Amino acid sequence: MLRSAVERQLEIVGEALAQLARIDPASASEIKEFRRIIGFRNILIHGYAEIDHRIVWGVLETKLPVFQMPKRCLAVRNKAHQASEVYLNRSL
Repeated sequence: MLRSAVERQLEIVGEALAQLARIDPASASEIKEFRRIIGFRNILIHGYAEIDHRIVWGVLETKLPVFQMPKRCLAVRNKAHQASEVYLNRSL
């Protein structure tokens, strides 16, 4: 259960960062290794081959500070989320 929760949170972070990179590349580039984070998300989501859960846990233990977004990036991400909600509501 914990493994699944950790992987899901990493997927969410990677997706948010991918959206941020599309909307505001300058803000995304402030996050060290942002392209690798997005790539890691893609591996988790699409399950390329079989996921080695020891590697996932190792990433969590060694790279967690990289996943902590600066406040400015979080603000941009929130704007992107709001914009997507408006778009979805219009299309319904």
